[in-house]
Amino acid sequence: MKKIIAILAILTVAACAKDPIIEYVQYLDKEFFDKETAVVKDATPIEFNLPFEGEYNLSIEDEFTNQVLTTESFKGIEGANKLNIYTKVIPSGSYNVVLKDKNGNQIKKSNIAL
Repeated sequence: MKKIIAILAILTVAACAKDPIIEYVQYLDKEFFDKETAVVKDATPIEFNLPFEGEYNLSIEDEFTNQVLTTESFKGIEGANKLNIYTKVIPSGSYNVVLKDKNGNQIKKSNIAL
């Protein structure tokens, strides 16, 4: 009887533990766009959450002139997404990474240093 009670106690504790997948998805949004400035290199992967499935644009813009240096269109899924930022041809400096929906509405924005 004591063994059964011990097993039930262990199962109860395990069932009450937080789901690590949910914690990871919540953490992803803080990984890139919630940083004030991130230092990136060519082909740096970034992870972020999207509110809806659909067409999105990820742009790198000059921080001071807002000139768009590069834009990538992609089909995003609701929740966690991952893309690589390619910066090989962009000179060193300070830039903004801007995520927009297909209508051009800004979803998220973050500063990067190259």
